[in-house]
Amino acid sequence: MLPVAHFHVVFTLPQELNPLVLRNQAILYGLLFQAASQTLLTLARDRRRLGAQLGFTAILHTWGQNLLFHPHLHCVVTAGGLSPDGRQWIPTRQDYLLPVKVLGRLFRGKFLAGLQELHQSKQLALRGSTADLADPQAFAALRDRLYRTDWIVYAKPPFGGLAQVFQYLGRYSHRVAISNSRLLSMQDGQVALRYKDYRAGQRWKVLTLAAEEFIRRFLLHVLPKRFVRIRHYGLLAGRNVTTKLQQARSVPTAAAPQSESSAAPESESLPAPESESPPAPESQSPSAPQLESPPAPESQSPPALKSQSPPVSQIPDWRQRLLAWTGQDPLRCPHCHGPLTRQSLGDHRWRPATFTSKSATGAASRHSSNRGARPAAARGWDSS
Repeated sequence: MLPVAHFHVVFTLPQELNPLVLRNQAILYGLLFQAASQTLLTLARDRRRLGAQLGFTAILHTWGQNLLFHPHLHCVVTAGGLSPDGRQWIPTRQDYLLPVKVLGRLFRGKFLAGLQELHQSKQLALRGSTADLADPQAFAALRDRLYRTDWIVYAKPPFGGLAQVFQYLGRYSHRVAISNSRLLSMQDGQVALRYKDYRAGQRWKVLTLAAEEFIRRFLLHVLPKRFVRIRHYGLLAGRNVTTKLQQARSVPTAAAPQSESSAAPESESLPAPESESPPAPESQSPSAPQLESPPAPESQSPPALKSQSPPVSQIPDWRQRLLAWTGQDPLRCPHCHGPLTRQSLGDHRWRPATFTSKSATGAASRHSSNRGARPAAARGWDSS
């Protein structure tokens, strides 16, 4: 991470796409990442907007407070970017990243264009409730309705600093659907849980579900096997870690101060929910879900604008951060707490062992003995 302020941006898919996404999770989740990342990078590179390359981390969430299916993407975005020539850091305004209406329209266009390509190449699984979309006319009607819908992108004011960024990522990055603290009881085949009702003034209420329904809702959020739900883009992308990211660390960066105002002008901003929003009514486009960012201490006032970020030497390295988060030193054994040492693997050429039946093994050994097989150690096997 860079020692600058970070914005919290959320991209949400319309509720009308939920049946299609459920039957094509891997490919449409990937399209969601692709459309959102291209939207942020394209607008930020525009000289009329920022004229710089951002860095951000995107985290996929698929649930709302009531555990219903509600796919959306949380992005932690740097409040500024590296100039095209790599010589200076271009900061954003204190409480403004990019216009949310333009973000929503560009995101809608990129996602629907990708969806159209997938449909034309017959890569979508269209069965059950989505079987009628196999008809090009039915799909075109759905696409046209989605183009007429405003896709909501929410930009939250910047985090207070790197500490709050890491607290947010640590709190929500690996939680699935519901935390243990919201589970109240399970008795007589009924599960009781707490949820925040945004249609009733964000009041906490108790929802009781049959055990089968609770399990059904929870399993909606099990991702496809080996799907990567946390991805890095721009300056934080893997290919830029040793190049552009190092350049960004070497130039002076101005951190945007913490602000209580919205992340966009009043004409373009949205009301700020404090936590995950429930799915929107079917007659309206869904509101952007939000998670509670770590609150600022009440006894402290927002920090003043710093003219320059702290030097890199004062930023904790990965070992210190991991030790602070987990309490475990990554360079010591978790059992005996002794220091870990690195040992060279040498230049051995290993090959995987093959397991066969006893008869086949005996035949292979007789065949190798007739032809003079090499010793086991020479083949890369452990003769012990």
